[in-house]
Amino acid sequence: MLLVSSTPAVAQTPAFKQQWTYCLNWGGAYSRDLAVGGCTAIIQSRQETQTDLAIALINRGNVYAAQGDNARAIADYDKAIRLNPKDADAFYNRGNAHSEQGDNARAIADYDQAIGLNPQDVDAFYNRGIAHGAQGDNARAIADYDQAIRLNPQNADAFYNRGNAYSAQGNYARAIADYDQVILLNPQDAEAFNTRCWTRALWGRQLDLALADCNSSLRIRSNDPHTLDTRGLVYLRSGAFHAALADYDAALRRDAKLISSLYGRGIARLRLAQIGEAQADIAAARAKDPNVAIMFSQFGVKP
Repeated sequence: MLLVSSTPAVAQTPAFKQQWTYCLNWGGAYSRDLAVGGCTAIIQSRQETQTDLAIALINRGNVYAAQGDNARAIADYDKAIRLNPKDADAFYNRGNAHSEQGDNARAIADYDQAIGLNPQDVDAFYNRGIAHGAQGDNARAIADYDQAIRLNPQNADAFYNRGNAYSAQGNYARAIADYDQVILLNPQDAEAFNTRCWTRALWGRQLDLALADCNSSLRIRSNDPHTLDTRGLVYLRSGAFHAALADYDAALRRDAKLISSLYGRGIARLRLAQIGEAQADIAAARAKDPNVAIMFSQFGVKP
């Protein structure tokens, strides 16, 4: 989550100039302890305007959030909002902290406020999209990513996440179109190639293009077990069972916890009439995840 720092209009008291320097901590020039100390000195002085005190609270909250102490961050954002309920940054950053705590409903409510105060806040739309997606509301997530992309057409992350939301809806063609944009913006994005490969494998169409995507991903990020797992599924769906078996073997050598590769290897072995080994793989995968067979059936792959 991208935190937004605020800046006072003017440091009202010259004695606090250095404390403001610590508190704002541009470029991370000072330690977090100095930043917290500077903000705390300003807050406790009560010599600044309410608006500037709110800024000090937001910046101290940002330090707490960066340390993973979201409860203390939220407490500071709460105080900042009471002092200045028109500060969009306070709502945005509090939304991020709620999201980090897994409280997506509160995060969305805060992003709503941030967007109401600043309708051009691309990050608030983007992060609200993530929160909607976490709640399983892909339609609202897509609407937010639409706005983030409208505000910043170079936002590759928004295209990527919108593609994931379309994929979750089963709209694979539109998902692939979004991954196309991600790759256009960043031709070295191995994960985007892998995800587009995976999506085509799920779709069961364009399997030749899927294979090309996985190969491109592996050229950028060689021997990645998750991409090998993806390519294994492409080979399964293409009927290239020896190649599927080789990829699943390679994936498991690099990550023995990949249940999908274990189950997929079992399916490949079944197709190759390696019955004993196949049954052992499938049984082991099901013992680790009883839903793995359901997942593969949704991919169009059954024993």
